[in-house]
Amino acid sequence: MLDLNIAAAQEAARQIRLRNLGGLIAIDFVSMRAKSHQKSLEDAVRATFVDDPWSAQFGGLSRFGVFDLARAQLRTPLHEQLRDPDGRLSPESVALMALRALEREARAQTGRQIACTVAPEVKAWLDGVEFDWRGDLNNRIGMRWRLDAAPGSREKVDARAL
Repeated sequence: MLDLNIAAAQEAARQIRLRNLGGLIAIDFVSMRAKSHQKSLEDAVRATFVDDPWSAQFGGLSRFGVFDLARAQLRTPLHEQLRDPDGRLSPESVALMALRALEREARAQTGRQIACTVAPEVKAWLDGVEFDWRGDLNNRIGMRWRLDAAPGSREKVDARAL
């Protein structure tokens, strides 16, 4: 069980950093009876945060196998970056999904014209950004695509060959 828990600790630390999580965090491990294994797991958890850019304080492993730690939250968590306060994906997130869907469909439908339909607010976001996504997309798949706006769910992306 020790090896499994150490692997879980490494993955938990990776996910915590990836998602910019902070605050009080509890990690539930498989319970181990041997005190030496518990100590090894605690040491392993601490080691996974040695290179972490944000400070962390460690509480330790409880008798139930739960390790708690407090990590500084200096950035917005990933789920808040991708979603609006109402929980829906932001227009930016959906726009990036649409560009990936256009590219994926173009690769699957070599030589065919590709249309992608998104909500008007998503198209408006794409029309208003300053980076040259059109040029980048043309370089990758050619000038055989179009982006349309249609009323409907903001999170819906429909990319298809014509």
